[in-house]
Amino acid sequence: MTRQSKYIFMLLTFLTGCAPGTYLPLLSLFLTEKLQASPFEVGLYFTMQAVLGIVISQVLARLSDGRLSRVRLVQSGAFFGILAALAMVFIRDYWLLLFVAPVCMSVSFVCSPQIFAAGREYGISVYGDSVMFTSVMRTFFSLAWVVAPVLSYWVATAFGYEYLFSGTACIFLTTIIMSGLFLPDTKEGKRIAGEERVSIFNRDTTVLFLAVTALWLTNNLYLISMPVYIKNELLLNPYLPSYMMATAALLEIPVMLISGKTARTFGIKKLMYLCGIAGCLFYGVLIALPKTSETGFILAQIFNAVYIGILAGIGMIYFQELLPRVPGQATTLFNNAAATGAIMAGPVLSVAVGITGFYGSSFGILIILTVLATGLLTFVRDPSQIRHTGDNGMADTGSGNASKILPETGMENSAEKFSEKV
Repeated sequence: MTRQSKYIFMLLTFLTGCAPGTYLPLLSLFLTEKLQASPFEVGLYFTMQAVLGIVISQVLARLSDGRLSRVRLVQSGAFFGILAALAMVFIRDYWLLLFVAPVCMSVSFVCSPQIFAAGREYGISVYGDSVMFTSVMRTFFSLAWVVAPVLSYWVATAFGYEYLFSGTACIFLTTIIMSGLFLPDTKEGKRIAGEERVSIFNRDTTVLFLAVTALWLTNNLYLISMPVYIKNELLLNPYLPSYMMATAALLEIPVMLISGKTARTFGIKKLMYLCGIAGCLFYGVLIALPKTSETGFILAQIFNAVYIGILAGIGMIYFQELLPRVPGQATTLFNNAAATGAIMAGPVLSVAVGITGFYGSSFGILIILTVLATGLLTFVRDPSQIRHTGDNGMADTGSGNASKILPETGMENSAEKFSEKV
């Protein structure tokens, strides 16, 4: 592996962000307009895809931490992504599509966590640590979600859904080619500790999973309720939600870079506490703001960017640091926590609005959930303390043996060394 390989990691991270970013924002419209799906059928499609994605990706992640090549897994996932995209191009029967596309697309979900897992192994091998390198990768993933939805709306409007999903298939095809030609096999010639039976669930990882799920649940509740709250209940500019989301997405990128650079000195757990505090401040500001202050809603995105920027970057790294021997399963566990939060958001919002009849009432629930999630973090040990003490209480996750795979020399300066090279 060479230092130049870092560019292929960034490119592939961007591509695996663009692929879902092209079809997910318009999937509900596609199902409604082209397949005449009912609201129940739209919800069933999304639920089936999410549940299958959680199960399939976690099973494949376990295999990935053995001798199974991460490059081959990325290519296989992208191949199934092509099949799913082509199914949406040619199939116009809802029930047939339901039994084809979600299954194939669920397999494609393996691409992103495997690239991040490979990136962690690459960062450790080349730079002595992976935190800063993984953080930079995460910014490229976020950048993809800034660009792809805008392009997808333009393509669908100007040319139609067939061209949109064909473009998605082309992105997956490019991923197959680029990963096959240039992605270094970070596990080549090494015996992977994940071949042993390693339990990914203990007190630390279970509580962290619950906390991260709750934090993503609040974010999804906000994303679902906010547009209706702004447009229909406050009667503000209907374009304001798009301005708010774009502002948050752009500000998340520097937050991820700064948190990655300071993670080793400030501490991963402290950054997660900061994430929870920023979330509480964000939702509190939304409640306290004058209901006609459009500028205030946009400025509040500073807190939202800190909240999501740390959660999306450091949250994933926290799992990887607690499970250093099985980075594929660790990264997938983080992704599945986010997916679980997304699945839970709809029912929770339905209950809240059903009781109050007001979408704005969800913001109070968001503060309560964020406080509870932040409180749960107190029961999760800091990974640096586990490595420092050589705690064998984490032996079944591999953290007690972190020194076997994490170089101890130059650890403190790894962020600076990578920053100088990027």
